[in-house]
Amino acid sequence: MPTASKPQWNICAGWLRRALEIAEIVGDRPLPEPRGYTAPIAWLGLDVPRDAHARWIADRARAQFAAGLVDEARSLRERYDPTLPAFSAIGYAESWALLDGEIDRETAIERNMARNVAFAKRQRTWFRREPEIEWLDPTADALDPLALRVARRLIVARG
Repeated sequence: MPTASKPQWNICAGWLRRALEIAEIVGDRPLPEPRGYTAPIAWLGLDVPRDAHARWIADRARAQFAAGLVDEARSLRERYDPTLPAFSAIGYAESWALLDGEIDRETAIERNMARNVAFAKRQRTWFRREPEIEWLDPTADALDPLALRVARRLIVARG
């Protein structure tokens, strides 16, 4: 297996495919050392209560459909191969099912919402394992005191 693909082979087939493409172009050579980021950073997460998050997702799904998601999906499917990985994004399959007469608009919106809720749940699971994340409540009326502490820490660290 090419050296460039070793760190990624078991994570994602798409990444492996890309690593193999890169190896084919540049040859089998070691990856460059990571450069890092020298400035101070903060890793912030938004800890939205699930009921509020579900409402936000529902509002967003309805807004996407109202703003022309179905027309966008139609246009893109006419111009590009619908099996491209980019079209696995939430909204396209639902729009195409609507366009093909398989489901009605409300069902398409409900499926979009369900996929987004599932995606948000996976994100919560992924990020829960990251102890460096400082969680903020975006539904709070006042600016979260933690956000102020983080901002001050970054300003002081920057000098």
